[in-house]
Amino acid sequence: MKQEQKFGNHYVDNWYSKFFIRNFGDKRGQDILRLFINEYEKLVDTEKKVHNYFDRETLGIVALYRTLVIKRVTWEFVEPMIKETMNFYMDTRKSKYTEYYANIDHSAILGFWEQYRRNRVTENTSFSVSVGINILKRYDCMILLPLFDEIEKSYQYS
Repeated sequence: MKQEQKFGNHYVDNWYSKFFIRNFGDKRGQDILRLFINEYEKLVDTEKKVHNYFDRETLGIVALYRTLVIKRVTWEFVEPMIKETMNFYMDTRKSKYTEYYANIDHSAILGFWEQYRRNRVTENTSFSVSVGINILKRYDCMILLPLFDEIEKSYQYS
């Protein structure tokens, strides 16, 4: 079985495949998808080995960040792609939400953890932001923390 097909069966309708092709074109999009799948599968394996609860949404975003930023594929699409990804996940959870604006502000990171006071919410009732925050912290994706903060601020619980 091809890696992309395996990934598609375990992820939301191979959405990322269409996502990368739309943003980067057919050939380059497929190449980036392969890099992304490798990153994603490494993250899932790591989380399973340490028996951590993980959500595929956040791991997808960490893999997206690692693929586009760490591997220096491109900087141009990072913020809009992450916004689009988060909108997609919220929509697939069939929850009501408001449009949010992810203003990735480096200065917002300072003091973030002192201000962060949230209760963990269950997977089936809302976007599990606290789980996502912990995963981002564990994988040194601190730059994405303001994005998750903004998501929770404007999230409308159903």
